[in-house]
Amino acid sequence: MLDLHFAELYGVETKRLNEQVKRNIERFPLSFMFQLTKQEWDILQSQIATATPKNGLKSQIATIENDKALRSQNETLNDKRGRHSKYLPFAFSEQGVAMLSAVLRSQTTLKVNIHKYKKIEMEHIIQSLTNRIKGKAERYETPLLQLDAELVDVENKVNPHLKKMGFEL
Repeated sequence: MLDLHFAELYGVETKRLNEQVKRNIERFPLSFMFQLTKQEWDILQSQIATATPKNGLKSQIATIENDKALRSQNETLNDKRGRHSKYLPFAFSEQGVAMLSAVLRSQTTLKVNIHKYKKIEMEHIIQSLTNRIKGKAERYETPLLQLDAELVDVENKVNPHLKKMGFEL
């Protein structure tokens, strides 16, 4: 994903996001982040334009969303100098995204991080329960279909705790 997408997601200006990245550049090796070349950016923009419908409400909504994203990168540009950013965007890998959340300090970033860690925790819980059930099935040579009732019982015991932790089930 590009810097302008993350700026929108985290509720900050693209310029501010890039400032934080540059201030913490040692946290962003080439495998975490890179800047698109002019040619890559032109190709990407043409692909976005090609994929956008030419008529109807969806086209208008897509145009508005694209304009918002571009405007967020243009906040400090003078209207007379053009609507598009004079800087090429940065692209982030999965590790770069994790590092972005460590250097940004907005309330939205905090909420996104909390949600992300809750999701990871829930995935670990689900994996652990799945492994326990598979272990029982293998140990007792019981087909998994016969363990459905036990699985429902375990879910009924675990779900209230997950709800208390803030998970939506």
